[in-house]
Amino acid sequence: MISYVRVLAALQAGAASVVVLSIGPESSPPSPAVPRRRAGAIAARAGLLLMHHQIERDLHEVSRHIPTVVLPTGIEAWPAPWDFGHAQRLISTASRTAGRFLDGLRISGPGLYRVDDPLAAYASRGEASTSSVPGVAL
Repeated sequence: MISYVRVLAALQAGAASVVVLSIGPESSPPSPAVPRRRAGAIAARAGLLLMHHQIERDLHEVSRHIPTVVLPTGIEAWPAPWDFGHAQRLISTASRTAGRFLDGLRISGPGLYRVDDPLAAYASRGEASTSSVPGVAL
Protein backbone atom coordinates (compact mmCIF):
# COMPACT_ATOMS: atom_id res chain seq x y z
CA MET A 1 0.00 0.00 0.00
CA ILE A 2 1.32 3.45 -0.90
CA SER A 3 0.54 6.38 1.35
CA TYR A 4 -0.96 9.53 -0.09
CA VAL A 5 1.41 11.50 2.14
CA ARG A 6 4.87 11.13 0.59
CA VAL A 7 6.90 12.56 3.48
CA LEU A 8 9.51 9.80 3.48
CA ALA A 9 10.22 10.46 -0.20
CA ALA A 10 10.58 14.17 0.57
CA LEU A 11 13.05 13.43 3.38
CA GLN A 12 15.07 11.08 1.15
CA ALA A 13 15.14 13.77 -1.57
CA GLY A 14 16.74 16.19 0.90
CA ALA A 15 13.80 18.31 2.07
CA ALA A 16 14.67 20.68 4.91
CA SER A 17 11.04 20.61 6.12
CA VAL A 18 7.65 19.37 4.95
CA VAL A 19 4.15 20.79 5.08
CA VAL A 20 1.33 18.26 4.79
CA LEU A 21 -2.31 18.83 3.91
CA SER A 22 -3.75 15.41 4.60
CA ILE A 23 -7.36 15.19 3.45
CA GLY A 24 -10.12 12.63 3.42
CA PRO A 25 -11.30 10.15 6.00
CA GLU A 26 -7.86 8.56 6.38
CA SER A 27 -6.41 11.87 7.58
CA SER A 28 -8.14 11.79 10.97
CA PRO A 29 -8.12 9.17 13.67
CA PRO A 30 -10.64 6.46 12.80
CA SER A 31 -13.85 6.58 14.78
CA PRO A 32 -14.39 3.80 17.29
CA ALA A 33 -17.64 2.90 15.52
CA VAL A 34 -17.95 -0.75 14.60
CA PRO A 35 -18.47 -1.29 10.86
CA ARG A 36 -21.51 -3.12 9.61
CA ARG A 37 -21.09 -6.85 9.57
CA ARG A 38 -20.67 -7.11 5.83
CA ALA A 39 -17.46 -8.20 4.19
CA GLY A 40 -17.22 -5.01 2.11
CA ALA A 41 -17.67 -2.72 5.12
CA ILE A 42 -15.14 -4.66 7.17
CA ALA A 43 -12.58 -4.62 4.32
CA ALA A 44 -13.10 -0.87 3.80
CA ARG A 45 -12.55 -0.19 7.50
CA ALA A 46 -9.42 -2.35 7.53
CA GLY A 47 -8.05 -0.44 4.54
CA LEU A 48 -8.80 2.90 6.20
CA LEU A 49 -7.04 1.79 9.39
CA LEU A 50 -3.99 0.62 7.43
CA MET A 51 -3.72 3.91 5.51
CA HIS A 52 -4.11 5.96 8.70
CA HIS A 53 -1.47 3.86 10.47
CA GLN A 54 0.98 4.27 7.57
CA ILE A 55 0.45 8.03 7.42
CA GLU A 56 1.03 8.40 11.18
CA ARG A 57 4.09 6.14 11.13
CA ASP A 58 5.66 8.09 8.25
CA LEU A 59 4.91 11.46 9.87
CA HIS A 60 6.54 10.40 13.14
CA GLU A 61 9.59 8.96 11.36
CA VAL A 62 10.21 12.08 9.27
CA SER A 63 9.55 14.45 12.19
CA ARG A 64 12.54 12.96 14.04
CA HIS A 65 14.78 14.55 11.38
CA ILE A 66 13.06 17.69 10.04
CA PRO A 67 10.20 20.04 10.96
CA THR A 68 6.99 18.35 9.81
CA VAL A 69 3.90 20.56 9.75
CA VAL A 70 0.45 18.98 9.35
CA LEU A 71 -2.12 21.61 8.39
CA PRO A 72 -5.56 21.20 9.94
CA THR A 73 -8.53 21.34 7.58
CA GLY A 74 -11.38 21.87 10.03
CA ILE A 75 -13.49 19.40 8.04
CA GLU A 76 -15.68 17.29 10.27
CA ALA A 77 -17.19 14.92 7.70
CA TRP A 78 -15.76 14.33 4.23
CA PRO A 79 -18.18 14.03 1.31
CA ALA A 80 -17.74 11.34 -1.32
CA PRO A 81 -14.65 12.05 -3.47
CA TRP A 82 -16.80 12.42 -6.59
CA ASP A 83 -19.17 14.99 -5.01
CA PHE A 84 -17.81 18.36 -6.15
CA GLY A 85 -20.86 20.22 -4.84
CA HIS A 86 -19.03 20.78 -1.55
CA ALA A 87 -15.77 22.03 -3.09
CA GLN A 88 -16.14 25.73 -2.22
CA ARG A 89 -17.15 24.99 1.39
CA LEU A 90 -14.24 22.57 1.82
CA ILE A 91 -11.72 25.01 0.32
CA SER A 92 -12.96 27.95 2.41
CA THR A 93 -13.05 25.97 5.65
CA ALA A 94 -9.60 24.45 5.13
CA SER A 95 -8.10 27.80 4.13
CA ARG A 96 -9.41 29.60 7.22
CA THR A 97 -8.46 26.78 9.57
CA ALA A 98 -4.95 26.30 8.18
CA GLY A 99 -4.39 30.07 8.13
CA ARG A 100 -5.24 30.43 11.82
CA PHE A 101 -2.99 27.49 12.64
CA LEU A 102 -0.05 28.93 10.68
CA ASP A 103 -0.53 32.38 12.25
CA GLY A 104 0.13 30.87 15.69
CA LEU A 105 2.79 28.34 14.70
CA ARG A 106 6.35 28.71 15.99
CA ILE A 107 8.84 26.16 14.69
CA SER A 108 11.93 25.41 16.75
CA GLY A 109 13.65 22.48 15.06
CA PRO A 110 12.68 18.95 14.05
CA GLY A 111 9.34 17.76 15.35
CA LEU A 112 5.74 17.07 14.45
CA TYR A 113 3.77 20.31 14.43
CA ARG A 114 0.02 19.75 14.33
CA VAL A 115 -3.09 20.53 16.31
CA ASP A 116 -4.00 18.15 19.09
CA ASP A 117 -7.63 18.13 17.95
CA PRO A 118 -8.14 19.14 14.29
CA LEU A 119 -11.79 20.12 14.84
CA ALA A 120 -10.94 22.25 17.88
CA ALA A 121 -8.59 24.28 15.67
CA TYR A 122 -11.51 25.14 13.43
CA ALA A 123 -13.68 26.24 16.34
CA SER A 124 -10.88 28.11 18.11
CA ARG A 125 -9.82 31.54 16.99
CA GLY A 126 -6.78 31.68 19.28
CA GLU A 127 -3.20 30.58 18.91
CA ALA A 128 -2.45 27.17 17.45
CA SER A 129 -2.31 24.34 19.92
CA THR A 130 0.40 21.97 18.80
CA SER A 131 1.92 18.73 19.87
CA SER A 132 5.31 17.41 18.96
CA VAL A 133 7.70 14.54 19.18
CA PRO A 134 8.76 14.09 22.84
CA GLY A 135 11.79 16.15 23.74
CA VAL A 136 11.21 18.85 21.14
CA ALA A 137 10.00 22.19 22.47
CA LEU A 138 7.53 24.18 20.41
